Amino acid sequence: MAEAVAPPVRPPLRSWPRRAVALARDGFERLGPPRVALVVGMALFALVFGRLVVLRHERFGTFDFDLGIYDQAVWLLAHGHGFDTVRGLGVFGNHVNLAFYLLVPFYWLGAGPNFLNLVMVGSVALAPIPLFRLGRRWFADEWHAVIPALAFLLHFTSQWMVQETFHAEAVAMTPLFFAFLAATERRWRAYAVWLVFAVSWKEDIALAAMVLGLLLAYRGHRAGEHEVRRVGVVTVVTALGWFLLCTRLIIPAFSPAGVFYEDFFGPLGDSPWALADTAVTNPTAVTRQLETANALGYARDLLAPYGFTPLLSPGVLLLGAPQALVNLLSANAFTWSLRFHYAALPLAGATLAMIEGIGRRTSLAVRRFLLGLVAACALATTAAWGVSPVSTHYREGFWPLTPNERAAELRRAVRTPPEDASVAATYLLVPHLTHRREVYSFPNPWQEQNWGVAGEDQHDPAGVDWLVIDRLSLSPELDALLDGIVENEDWVVVEAQDDLLVAHRAGAPTR
Repeated sequence: MAEAVAPPVRPPLRSWPRRAVALARDGFERLGPPRVALVVGMALFALVFGRLVVLRHERFGTFDFDLGIYDQAVWLLAHGHGFDTVRGLGVFGNHVNLAFYLLVPFYWLGAGPNFLNLVMVGSVALAPIPLFRLGRRWFADEWHAVIPALAFLLHFTSQWMVQETFHAEAVAMTPLFFAFLAATERRWRAYAVWLVFAVSWKEDIALAAMVLGLLLAYRGHRAGEHEVRRVGVVTVVTALGWFLLCTRLIIPAFSPAGVFYEDFFGPLGDSPWALADTAVTNPTAVTRQLETANALGYARDLLAPYGFTPLLSPGVLLLGAPQALVNLLSANAFTWSLRFHYAALPLAGATLAMIEGIGRRTSLAVRRFLLGLVAACALATTAAWGVSPVSTHYREGFWPLTPNERAAELRRAVRTPPEDASVAATYLLVPHLTHRREVYSFPNPWQEQNWGVAGEDQHDPAGVDWLVIDRLSLSPELDALLDGIVENEDWVVVEAQDDLLVAHRAGAPTR
């Protein structure tokens, strides 16, 4: 007769904390202190900014431009549609964001604006991984490699871009860093995959890819490395071809009135060719615009958090030069700011140039001094210019640190229209109503405002079923327009109190 096997004895409950501590200690020993510091820094960034950006949306602090645009765009792609009514353009008439298709399965499962924001925060938080690996390759010291990797998270532009909510450029920086790392390590298949992934987020990334190809071609030619030169040439041709395909064929196919951002340059020209002609025939107009945009201040503030060390590798710094030049030549002042997503590629170029510029110093003492300078400047500028909890701007209203007293009624208002109803709403409410085929940012479609390229193809107001309006967001002129709409058209008011109006057209679908 077989002997009975005694059941396993479970350890006492009080031993589990000890096991957890032992497991953490084992992980710490395997990773090593530098990598633990890196992981802790990344985790803190993800947790702090992830929480803040979710709070911003939940407390009604996000806008139609651009979170509403992007959220409706992905929802439309997930449901077989293609015209973004927040923007008044086809999804790919705004930008060519092919990577949005990777997000579609999550929208089938119910993802929305907070998902997009967390994707962005997560991507930015992961950027130190390729930066650390690149620094370890140059410095041969993991503690040294941690400093520039975390300096990227401390850079005030990284933090302000997250505060701005989801933008494709912010997500694209990390795959661009991985592509640069792969090129440095001569892993060409990985390089191609990462670069294609980066460019798929937005057509502008091709500008940085083109400069990266020029850099590889030059270095390969200079060092006699034919494979590197060939990869560089292929990158230049492919990136330039993709950018031209996007801006000359794809975007115009979805936006018959043209590429909307080519109007940004005002008197300098309305196309790349016109801009180039102005630069040759009237260079004074270009230099005058650069002075107006404070180009020197732009470069100074971009490089100061890195102690100006990116200047030690000017070739790599040029990765962000095309986008920086586009930003500064624009007639729109918001593109001159380093607080917005327009600065993503200039920041990426500066970050990579910082690492390589320091790594090329042969003296260990010089490298240590430069890394110390980066650490000091990153800490000082993140406190003075950033928007993290340790920054002076943290409590200045950029984050909704206190609950919105009207959140409950606003939430009730945006949940009132049926899911298939056409809605016009004020800009702070639009991102909460974008999972439908038609949602307009009031006063559209009654009065054109930020619609299409030049207000073309305005939709019929009679097609709007519901109004969800926060009157506190309206100017006196728009408030008067709203009164006229409600009085002169056949509307049934569902709620009209505390400066909030919810109404549906007579006969429109209700719950």
